[in-house]
Amino acid sequence: MTNINHLKSIIKAIILEGKLEKQKYTIEQLVEWLGSHVLIFFDTETTALSSKKDYSLITEIAAIAVDMNTGENLGVYSMKSKLTPAVEKKRTKEREKIAADTYVSRAPYMSIDDILKMTSYEGGDVPITEEGKLLQGFKEFISQFESRNPVMVAHNAKFDMRQINDALKLRHDMDFLPKYPVVDTLTLTTKYLQPLLVGLEDMRATNPEIDNLLTKLRDEHGRWVSRLGHLGTAFDVSTKHWHSALADAEQLSGITSSIVKFFKTHGGEKLQLGRDIMKKTRQRKGAMKPPVNQP
Repeated sequence: MTNINHLKSIIKAIILEGKLEKQKYTIEQLVEWLGSHVLIFFDTETTALSSKKDYSLITEIAAIAVDMNTGENLGVYSMKSKLTPAVEKKRTKEREKIAADTYVSRAPYMSIDDILKMTSYEGGDVPITEEGKLLQGFKEFISQFESRNPVMVAHNAKFDMRQINDALKLRHDMDFLPKYPVVDTLTLTTKYLQPLLVGLEDMRATNPEIDNLLTKLRDEHGRWVSRLGHLGTAFDVSTKHWHSALADAEQLSGITSSIVKFFKTHGGEKLQLGRDIMKKTRQRKGAMKPPVNQP
């Protein structure tokens, strides 16, 4: 039970929405906080959304360490892992079903072959080793920055942290990652960037940057989009090889830097205004819904 509780504390208690939101950081405080640490931008690629299937495997981990105060790139980690017999067995069964036209794929689930193709697993020059060694190498990469207060940064960090810690403990009987602070850029986007943009909307006619972000971060129905590729396009950060771990870590670094720069430029006066507007919009939409038991 202790291990489960420890994992929950990593995933929930110290991620952005758990730590920074509860402390009600202003944008200025958030920027200052980010600038005082070494940020480890990282991404995982896996064979399954669940980390506990017999065919679950972290096929790739990539990380980039950046001194946010100076912008200096301090190091890169990039490694793939060999496919296990369980993964190959699952892959073979899926191929047989596809050949027999009996394979059923329900989004967001994909076949192993489709996942490996999407994540550019085959080809390239990324070193390949066993999953356990990949994870140990990742831990060692982070540990070299211990004295500089490393902060882990990922997009939808809950997924990556769960995959890594479950793989460490369940498949390799290794300790969880140390209790580093974790920033989820998905939360950074939804809790800070989106409401700030709403508060700045009256400036879009005279500010091309704000107009561009509001245009590209909403779909045709006006709903916010926040996938890594959408953010990369909006901030003019290359999305080439999106879904490859190293490319995603590089993209994440560029996007986070761009968001921090945007925060510095526009300050936080409009953040609360945007949050208030979004709250009122949600309340209006909620009031328009009929009661559940209405005949």
